[in-house]
Amino acid sequence: MSKGILDGRLDEVTIRTAWPDDLDLDLITASLREVDFRTRTVIVDSDAGQVPLSYDGLVLATGSLARPSPFEPLDNVFSLRSLDDGLRMRQALKDAQRLVLVGGGFIGLEVAAVARKLGLDVTVVEAGEVPLSRSLGTTFGEHMSGLHQDHGVKILCRQTVSGLLGRETVEAVSLADGTNLPADIVVVSIGSVPAADWLVSSGLDVTRGVECDRTCAVTGVPDVVAAGDLANWYNPLYERHMRVEHWTNAIEQGTFAARDTPRHT
Repeated sequence: MSKGILDGRLDEVTIRTAWPDDLDLDLITASLREVDFRTRTVIVDSDAGQVPLSYDGLVLATGSLARPSPFEPLDNVFSLRSLDDGLRMRQALKDAQRLVLVGGGFIGLEVAAVARKLGLDVTVVEAGEVPLSRSLGTTFGEHMSGLHQDHGVKILCRQTVSGLLGRETVEAVSLADGTNLPADIVVVSIGSVPAADWLVSSGLDVTRGVECDRTCAVTGVPDVVAAGDLANWYNPLYERHMRVEHWTNAIEQGTFAARDTPRHT
């Protein structure tokens, strides 16, 4: 969806998913405040005030947030996490000629591909040895990097950014080696953090997301599962806990976790 929003193929209407009335679901629009696992209650903040919601089984799937930019805030510096981010960035891309992306992960390379199709000069600054190596491994990461370079994207690996230059609007990206990369628009894509602040008071350690076993059951809490970017689950293939920040994982893990919830209740 991010690519479609940025290049204009999609808009606010076409990306919406119809609410499934046939599933007998209640939709509550509110902000999550906290959860009490002892009383099996989720507290939300709504227009009517704090509302307690009791549960027999609970699925935690609040996703993640873009990691905050460490740089001075300037105009035409973006992260891409929400629809509003995408719409503002789409407008900025129309008037830009040079784009610098800080970070060569999924989001960064997707934006790079769109920007090249729009005719922009695109440079990706990646701190690691190979883009996407943490998620896809070195071999496939090198393959993906080569595809982008074949389409005109410049990729600078083993480089870190020391700061952004400009008065009100960004003008350049300053690298640690002293190089300055001219930029009309900058996208900071340096990963994400679990959207777990509302769970801190519950007693869970959410430093690296919500820890789960191989079945997505939350460690130490009965009748609760987690899925998607929030879940720090035990992957039996790699024999370690990991968070996978990709939409395919969110869909497949969410489906599995939801189906598995009754077994834990």
